[in-house]
Amino acid sequence: MIMTQMGQFTMEDSADREPFSENEISQLRVTTTVRLCNLPLFNQGAIKLLTIASADDGAMAEFETVFRSDPGLAAELLLLANSGAFGFRARISSIGRALQFIGLERSRSLASRIAMSFYLRTSSRKEVQAVWSHSIATAVLAEHIGVVTGRPMPILFTAGLLHDVGTLGLFLTSRGQYPELIALKLADVEEASRIETLLWGVSHTEAGAVLADAWGFPASLRRCISDHHGDVSASDDPLLSVVQLACGLATSLGYAEAFVAAGGRTAVLPPDLARRPELAPELLQDLITTQMALSR
Repeated sequence: MIMTQMGQFTMEDSADREPFSENEISQLRVTTTVRLCNLPLFNQGAIKLLTIASADDGAMAEFETVFRSDPGLAAELLLLANSGAFGFRARISSIGRALQFIGLERSRSLASRIAMSFYLRTSSRKEVQAVWSHSIATAVLAEHIGVVTGRPMPILFTAGLLHDVGTLGLFLTSRGQYPELIALKLADVEEASRIETLLWGVSHTEAGAVLADAWGFPASLRRCISDHHGDVSASDDPLLSVVQLACGLATSLGYAEAFVAAGGRTAVLPPDLARRPELAPELLQDLITTQMALSR
């Protein structure tokens, strides 16, 4: 059973009828939207990095300006550059050198990861860690698919990392109710989205779109957040298509969205990709495990 301020209903009830009127759901939507917009703003430096085209001649200088203006981001950048993950013998002490060494795209994803971790620290519940694990796995897979297919698009990792931000938003604003939905471990995303709408007036993808607008995310990233459960074959947006595929693939590899039961959603790689040894499940699992260790 799920409890709400509007009363109580069971899964059986929701299958047969909507317990709330359209007006009540509309009121819930307004309340949830206000709560989402009242969440602390996403790190402004990280947002600025999302808007910089890494291929531009002045991108390196712009990145350096952003990191210099945020001591927290700068410290994490230097920490990563001098970590065992890279194994560079000489110590890197300047932001410019660190950016050259790590690369702009990895530095951009680092900033987004740091920004996301702020919201994760507000909850110690294991459910929010499931949201994080799915996001990391999707990011790793999206970036890898981009490389394998010869389309290493900018912000692929970041788009995968942030695609499920609406789930985190609902978790943080539902006044402790979202874990009850997570505990149900539903069979598919469609059922979860319908229940989310009944309880909070919006689905997690709609909640993500609200946050993307409130935080000033670029349109390309907003599409990945609002439509990551869309039909991959119907999308004409390369970035969105890869994120959609990576999201489903993450679930099939055991990194399901928090509210979906293991095996509840599977992704079938297109035949031309399924034959690629670079996309073998064992290799993908190793890539995800490695990134999970780096993200702790």
